[in-house]
Amino acid sequence: MLINILISVGILVLVAVLAALLLAVAEHYLQVNDDNELHVDKIEFYLPSYNCGACGHVNCKEVAKAIVDGKIKDVSVCKVITEDNARLIREYCKENNIEIK
Repeated sequence: MLINILISVGILVLVAVLAALLLAVAEHYLQVNDDNELHVDKIEFYLPSYNCGACGHVNCKEVAKAIVDGKIKDVSVCKVITEDNARLIREYCKENNIEIK
């Protein structure tokens, strides 16, 4: 009886390990690296995350997308951003060939 339980547990562990390996391999080979999405996330990080709408966009993520897409050319569209964060966004955009003032 004990041997049957140990065999069952061993099989379940083996299946779990194989499934984990399969997921790891699939993530590695099927991962989509969208540079635009990486840029949006980085720019959004520097925005204040108030989602206040004072800029005319629904939230800060939409502002970041608009910057990356070239629809916003001036980071000062955000009314509450600190000058330091605006400078960081400008530097990031310059390093990554995203046009902005």
